[in-house]
Amino acid sequence: MKSDFCPSSLVRLLHLAVVMFGAWSIALSQPPAKPTSQPTPTPKPTASPATAKDLIAQGIAQYRKGKFDLAAKQFLAALKLEPNNDEALGYASLTAYQLGSLSQAGELFQHRADLPNQKSTVKMFSTYMVALTRWRQAHELIAKRGVLKLPQTSYELSEKELVEANGHIMAGLETVKKVLDMKPDYSEAINVKNLLHAEAAVIATEESKAKEHRNSSLEALRQVIKLHKPGTEDFGSPTILVGEFGITDEEQNQIRDPMMTLVEGGRPLNRATAVLPIIKIAPAKPKSRDGEPAPTGVGASGGAVSMGPGQGALRPSKTEVVQLKGGIAKVEVLLNTAGKVVFARMLDGLAATTGPALEAAKKWTFSPPKFEGNPIQVLGVISFDVKSTTKDPKTKDLKAKPQATTSEKKPN
Repeated sequence: MKSDFCPSSLVRLLHLAVVMFGAWSIALSQPPAKPTSQPTPTPKPTASPATAKDLIAQGIAQYRKGKFDLAAKQFLAALKLEPNNDEALGYASLTAYQLGSLSQAGELFQHRADLPNQKSTVKMFSTYMVALTRWRQAHELIAKRGVLKLPQTSYELSEKELVEANGHIMAGLETVKKVLDMKPDYSEAINVKNLLHAEAAVIATEESKAKEHRNSSLEALRQVIKLHKPGTEDFGSPTILVGEFGITDEEQNQIRDPMMTLVEGGRPLNRATAVLPIIKIAPAKPKSRDGEPAPTGVGASGGAVSMGPGQGALRPSKTEVVQLKGGIAKVEVLLNTAGKVVFARMLDGLAATTGPALEAAKKWTFSPPKFEGNPIQVLGVISFDVKSTTKDPKTKDLKAKPQATTSEKKPN
């Protein structure tokens, strides 16, 4: 039988086998290929932590806008980095005072005063502010407890409040002495001394002690009048501390406040009443579908549907008049030498009464006050019985929490 095989075919097969074997050998000798990876992204530069200088600058910007709560956070953050930073202490102490954080303000002012190598002027001012803060703490405790019981204001403090108030007064007088040791003619400090003695007089349990403190208060007041340069309207200017003003002329004429009787003028000429606003809540439009409550809390029938706990959990189906809860609101007022209210601050009362009470207090005008023929300021309290103008029996009352306001000061 004839074969189809030929030598040339065998050569070609052998050659192909050699080539395949060589390729297989090379493949086995190579390391396994690594999986293809994504390119590593360039890391973003991390922001450098804020320095004390940065935080102070941010705080000052907020302070100048009157955003004291935001400013306080920046200044306190700066003090965590640099506890003895004089600039941070200066702004932080004043900001705390603006916010009514009197205890914190006093500590910060004292810290600044005690800094090593502190400038004498800064030390003196900071120590004065410690004394002023002490008086404010005593005053807030005492003034809110005053009740006009003709012929004068009676102060009804608890035993704990009495001890605390006297503690602030004594500490304040000791601090004033330190200031006056540095500068005997520091008129602002002398006026704080006057106010501290006046506070001590109204809570004294013995008349002999009360008279002693009143005399010390008036002695300091006479010194301030001689030293003071007119132009400022604050608690460093000659001021007489009195009790509560009468809501009517008849009531005012019956008052025999020991300090008020020494003031020529300083009597109410024009009064304003404080009235609570009426809030109207309109019904919500969207209603529920397929038996499910709508987001607004109004059911398919148009009635209010409870949406669970929290503010706004129940919405009215009809326009509703809501009257905020009223009550007695005590407002501290400072009269300037012309008898105008230049400072008004809420001492006590529900939050809803704050706006109406402050607005009404600022509208009061008084006859120009004088003491022994000299123009002075008068610091007293107006108690408003803040009520609504509606007598609708369907009106609902809403309670609110107490709230206080502050006035702005500038750093030294």
